[in-house]
Amino acid sequence: MAHADWGSKQNLHGAWELEPPVNLYIMPLQLVIFHGEEVYKSFDLTTVQNIAALKRMEGGKPDGLVRFTADEGELAFAMDDYESWASDLAEAAKRRLEDPIERKRKGKEDEDDDED
Repeated sequence: MAHADWGSKQNLHGAWELEPPVNLYIMPLQLVIFHGEEVYKSFDLTTVQNIAALKRMEGGKPDGLVRFTADEGELAFAMDDYESWASDLAEAAKRRLEDPIERKRKGKEDEDDDED
């Protein structure tokens, strides 16, 4: 979970104008945004792309931004631990895109072979 300020847009000087804080959760299949105790939005991790960790050039707290694209377009969230959070999000999105490991089940023929 990360507590983040939602950086909705940049002003003419390149500084991010921050929205009220939200909580982000990386789940096995989705990225979920909570506003208070309510789910504000959720994104399937397969739609999360172009993840970047950016230091805030204008300074101040939080230290940096996690920026990515998803269903809604480009999103950015300001947080202190932005580099490790971006890395975790990228890893979760990558895992979601990979084919699941399928285990081979023994069929009737395999069981008969074991009895010989």
